Amino acid sequence: MEKNAVKSKRKQRAGLLVLFLSIFMNSQSWAKTPSAAELKSLVVVPEGNLFTAQENCYVLKIPGIEGYQVQTDLPQLPLGVKFLSSKKEEYFDEESNRGTQVRLWFSFAETGLTKLPPLIAKIKGRTYYLPFENVVIYENPYLISPVLTVDFADSARLVTNKKTGEKIYRASVGEEIHYQVCLQYFTKVLNYSWNLPKDAIFTETKRHEIQVNKEFTPQKFPVADFVWKPLKEGKYELPPVQVEAVSYNGSRKQLSLPDYTVSVENGKTDRSQKNDLFTLNQPKQFEQAFKADESQKTEAVEKYIPTIEDCRKLAELRSRELHSSYWNTSAKSARIEFEKSIGIEGAEDETKSFLVGKFSRKCGIFTGGNVSPVPEAKVQVFSAMPAQRVRMLERAGEWIFIENKNFSGWVNSSQVIEIK
Repeated sequence: MEKNAVKSKRKQRAGLLVLFLSIFMNSQSWAKTPSAAELKSLVVVPEGNLFTAQENCYVLKIPGIEGYQVQTDLPQLPLGVKFLSSKKEEYFDEESNRGTQVRLWFSFAETGLTKLPPLIAKIKGRTYYLPFENVVIYENPYLISPVLTVDFADSARLVTNKKTGEKIYRASVGEEIHYQVCLQYFTKVLNYSWNLPKDAIFTETKRHEIQVNKEFTPQKFPVADFVWKPLKEGKYELPPVQVEAVSYNGSRKQLSLPDYTVSVENGKTDRSQKNDLFTLNQPKQFEQAFKADESQKTEAVEKYIPTIEDCRKLAELRSRELHSSYWNTSAKSARIEFEKSIGIEGAEDETKSFLVGKFSRKCGIFTGGNVSPVPEAKVQVFSAMPAQRVRMLERAGEWIFIENKNFSGWVNSSQVIEIK
């Protein structure tokens, strides 16, 4: 009996020791309790890229604090932002210390930089106002089309026409123009080619290896580096580069370079001259260092630029042509005559496109201006000339995806006059 009693007491002591060690080890696994100053410095950060039309997660990690000691609340959210749900759970840091993390899910109706009001967090009975990290909300990847961009080595030569948005690169005859072609918003490249220009020496100096992008990224990936030496003065487009790429929604897109005009002049280009119609792509402090060159100003405005009224008139004429009978050519003749008067020649016929079965796709007249690779304003854009007939392929809110033989991309719906 005595032996059994001794064994029982030993077991009790061993059990108490295990329990004590378990409690001790469990308490030691929690990180050191942070100070009030450390808690104030916490930031709610996004979990990856954030998009419209889907659930997006933010995470707040609080080291050394148990879950029951944390409560959170949200103030009134901005218009277009909706809180969906939240979850509180334990986490372990790299040193295996325990803490509590709060995950919050939101949906966003609009793209662009988003600033959320601070999260109200009550930690160990004290209230803190913890900021959300400011991030850019991107359009849902399934609505984004791939796009080619151009980066000039000497970006100071690139100017923008204030009235038309036309981008012009100024160079001299025989001068080398170095630039890089990049690709954005794609998953895979299928084909790549370029054509030799006339009256110039053109060389591909480097072709870059492009990795397959399975996950969305706004990063620009270099495709190739070029050196172009024009041998005659005049105005040129960049030598054609074509890329066929796969978008995030799986569709194949034929891409070409954005519209740039290269103005090649005899003699060395004088950077001290600046046309008042243009602004350099440089900080504003440089603008006052230049004076207007009247001869350049005359050259820049001598080509007629169709107005919005011209675009409305052209849309009206094409609507008449669309609904006129095949044998009645008066509407077509009136449209062609008007297009010639505003400097447009060789445009496709409205009746012809109707007869070959494209009537299921709406068409319109583009009024000119910025064209974006994604349906949002705060991204790199290029500019296209007005009075061009375009196909209206997709719509996302106030944005329309348009396409013709010269360009494609997203524009505001106010920039397209529908041919009805």
